[in-house]
Amino acid sequence: MDVENKINDLQNKIENIKEEMRDIKINYLKKDDTNYQKYINKVDSMEDAVSSLKANLENISKQTEQNTQIMQSLNLTNTKLTTLLEEYSKTQNEIKTDIKELKGTVNTLNLDTSKNTDMRSFAWDIIKKILIVIGCVIVGMAIEQSSNKSKTSLNKINYYTEIQYEGDRYV
Repeated sequence: MDVENKINDLQNKIENIKEEMRDIKINYLKKDDTNYQKYINKVDSMEDAVSSLKANLENISKQTEQNTQIMQSLNLTNTKLTTLLEEYSKTQNEIKTDIKELKGTVNTLNLDTSKNTDMRSFAWDIIKKILIVIGCVIVGMAIEQSSNKSKTSLNKINYYTEIQYEGDRYV
Protein backbone atom coordinates (compact mmCIF):
# COMPACT_ATOMS: atom_id res chain seq x y z
CA MET A 1 0.00 0.00 0.00
CA ASP A 2 2.93 2.28 0.61
CA VAL A 3 3.87 2.07 -3.07
CA GLU A 4 0.30 2.87 -4.12
CA ASN A 5 0.32 5.93 -1.86
CA LYS A 6 3.55 7.13 -3.46
CA ILE A 7 2.10 6.63 -6.92
CA ASN A 8 -1.06 8.56 -5.99
CA ASP A 9 1.04 11.37 -4.48
CA LEU A 10 3.12 11.62 -7.66
CA GLN A 11 0.00 11.67 -9.84
CA ASN A 12 -1.48 14.43 -7.66
CA LYS A 13 1.75 16.43 -7.99
CA ILE A 14 1.59 16.04 -11.78
CA GLU A 15 -2.00 17.31 -11.82
CA ASN A 16 -1.03 20.26 -9.59
CA ILE A 17 1.83 21.16 -11.90
CA LYS A 18 -0.51 21.02 -14.90
CA GLU A 19 -2.93 23.37 -13.15
CA GLU A 20 -0.09 25.75 -12.26
CA MET A 21 0.98 25.75 -15.89
CA ARG A 22 -2.55 26.67 -16.99
CA ASP A 23 -2.68 29.45 -14.40
CA ILE A 24 0.71 30.76 -15.49
CA LYS A 25 -0.30 30.67 -19.12
CA ILE A 26 -3.44 32.66 -18.46
CA ASN A 27 -1.66 35.21 -16.24
CA TYR A 28 1.50 35.74 -18.28
CA LEU A 29 0.06 35.74 -21.75
CA LYS A 30 -1.96 38.82 -20.88
CA LYS A 31 1.15 40.70 -19.89
CA ASP A 32 4.11 42.11 -21.81
CA ASP A 33 7.08 40.22 -23.36
CA THR A 34 9.35 40.10 -20.28
CA ASN A 35 6.69 38.31 -18.34
CA TYR A 36 6.17 36.00 -21.28
CA GLN A 37 9.86 35.04 -21.14
CA LYS A 38 9.48 34.31 -17.43
CA TYR A 39 6.48 32.19 -18.31
CA ILE A 40 8.52 30.20 -20.85
CA ASN A 41 11.28 29.63 -18.29
CA LYS A 42 8.76 28.54 -15.66
CA VAL A 43 7.07 26.19 -18.13
CA ASP A 44 10.42 24.65 -19.06
CA SER A 45 11.30 24.00 -15.42
CA MET A 46 7.86 22.53 -14.80
CA GLU A 47 8.20 20.26 -17.83
CA ASP A 48 11.48 19.00 -16.39
CA ALA A 49 9.74 18.35 -13.07
CA VAL A 50 6.94 16.48 -14.84
CA SER A 51 9.49 14.39 -16.77
CA SER A 52 11.32 13.44 -13.58
CA LEU A 53 8.01 12.58 -11.90
CA LYS A 54 7.07 10.35 -14.83
CA ALA A 55 10.47 8.64 -14.62
CA ASN A 56 9.93 8.12 -10.89
CA LEU A 57 6.49 6.63 -11.60
CA GLU A 58 8.00 4.21 -14.14
CA ASN A 59 10.72 3.18 -11.69
CA ILE A 60 8.17 2.60 -8.95
CA SER A 61 6.07 0.57 -11.36
CA LYS A 62 9.08 -1.59 -12.29
CA GLN A 63 9.97 -2.06 -8.63
CA THR A 64 6.39 -3.05 -7.88
CA GLU A 65 6.50 -5.67 -10.65
CA GLN A 66 9.80 -7.01 -9.34
CA ASN A 67 8.42 -7.15 -5.80
CA THR A 68 5.38 -9.04 -7.09
CA GLN A 69 7.62 -11.56 -8.87
CA ILE A 70 9.74 -11.97 -5.74
CA MET A 71 6.62 -12.52 -3.63
CA GLN A 72 5.37 -15.14 -6.08
CA SER A 73 8.69 -17.00 -6.00
CA LEU A 74 8.74 -16.79 -2.19
CA ASN A 75 5.21 -18.20 -2.04
CA LEU A 76 6.23 -21.02 -4.37
CA THR A 77 9.30 -21.78 -2.25
CA ASN A 78 7.18 -21.66 0.89
CA THR A 79 4.77 -24.16 -0.65
CA LYS A 80 7.63 -26.47 -1.63
CA LEU A 81 9.14 -26.26 1.85
CA THR A 82 5.77 -27.00 3.44
CA THR A 83 5.36 -30.03 1.21
CA LEU A 84 8.87 -31.25 2.08
CA LEU A 85 8.17 -30.76 5.78
CA GLU A 86 4.96 -32.77 5.51
CA GLU A 87 6.79 -35.57 3.67
CA TYR A 88 9.54 -35.49 6.29
CA SER A 89 6.96 -35.79 9.07
CA LYS A 90 5.30 -38.75 7.32
CA THR A 91 8.65 -40.45 6.81
CA GLN A 92 9.61 -39.84 10.41
CA ASN A 93 6.33 -41.38 11.61
CA GLU A 94 6.89 -44.39 9.35
CA ILE A 95 10.41 -44.81 10.74
CA LYS A 96 9.07 -44.67 14.29
CA THR A 97 6.51 -47.34 13.41
CA ASP A 98 9.21 -49.52 11.81
CA ILE A 99 11.42 -49.14 14.89
CA LYS A 100 8.56 -50.22 17.14
CA GLU A 101 7.97 -53.28 14.95
CA LEU A 102 11.69 -54.12 14.97
CA LYS A 103 11.83 -53.77 18.75
CA GLY A 104 8.92 -56.18 19.01
CA THR A 105 10.65 -58.63 16.68
CA VAL A 106 13.95 -58.40 18.57
CA ASN A 107 12.20 -58.90 21.89
CA THR A 108 10.59 -62.09 20.60
CA LEU A 109 13.88 -63.57 19.34
CA ASN A 110 15.44 -66.40 21.32
CA LEU A 111 18.94 -65.16 22.01
CA ASP A 112 20.02 -68.14 24.11
CA THR A 113 23.27 -69.09 22.34
CA SER A 114 23.73 -72.34 24.21
CA LYS A 115 21.04 -73.96 22.09
CA ASN A 116 22.38 -73.02 18.69
CA THR A 117 25.94 -74.33 18.75
CA ASP A 118 25.47 -75.69 15.23
CA MET A 119 25.01 -72.16 13.92
CA ARG A 120 28.11 -70.95 15.76
CA SER A 121 30.31 -73.69 14.32
CA PHE A 122 28.84 -73.05 10.87
CA ALA A 123 29.63 -69.32 11.22
CA TRP A 124 33.21 -70.10 12.26
CA ASP A 125 33.62 -72.37 9.25
CA ILE A 126 32.47 -69.57 6.95
CA ILE A 127 34.84 -67.08 8.58
CA LYS A 128 37.77 -69.50 8.23
CA LYS A 129 37.03 -70.01 4.54
CA ILE A 130 36.80 -66.25 3.94
CA LEU A 131 40.18 -65.74 5.65
CA ILE A 132 41.76 -68.49 3.52
CA VAL A 133 40.42 -66.88 0.33
CA ILE A 134 41.74 -63.45 1.40
CA GLY A 135 45.15 -64.99 2.16
CA CYS A 136 45.27 -66.64 -1.25
CA VAL A 137 44.41 -63.38 -2.97
CA ILE A 138 47.15 -61.53 -1.08
CA VAL A 139 49.76 -64.22 -1.85
CA GLY A 140 48.71 -64.21 -5.53
CA MET A 141 49.07 -60.44 -5.72
CA ALA A 142 52.51 -60.62 -4.12
CA ILE A 143 53.64 -63.26 -6.60
CA GLU A 144 52.33 -61.23 -9.50
CA GLN A 145 54.12 -58.11 -8.30
CA SER A 146 57.41 -59.91 -7.87
CA SER A 147 57.14 -61.39 -11.38
CA ASN A 148 56.39 -57.94 -12.81
CA LYS A 149 59.50 -56.52 -11.14
CA SER A 150 61.74 -59.19 -12.61
CA LYS A 151 60.29 -58.68 -16.08
CA THR A 152 60.88 -54.96 -15.79
CA SER A 153 64.48 -55.41 -14.74
CA LEU A 154 65.07 -57.91 -17.57
CA ASN A 155 63.61 -55.44 -20.03
CA LYS A 156 65.99 -52.77 -18.75
CA ILE A 157 68.97 -55.10 -19.09
CA ASN A 158 67.96 -56.07 -22.65
CA TYR A 159 67.49 -52.43 -23.56
CA TYR A 160 70.94 -51.44 -22.32
CA THR A 161 72.64 -54.38 -24.03
CA GLU A 162 70.94 -53.52 -27.32
CA ILE A 163 72.21 -49.97 -27.04
CA GLN A 164 75.76 -51.06 -26.27
CA TYR A 165 75.97 -53.82 -28.90
CA GLU A 166 74.87 -53.23 -32.40
CA GLY A 167 75.83 -56.31 -34.29
CA ASP A 168 79.44 -57.06 -33.37
CA ARG A 169 80.49 -53.55 -32.59
CA TYR A 170 79.95 -51.21 -29.64
CA VAL A 171 77.95 -48.05 -30.02
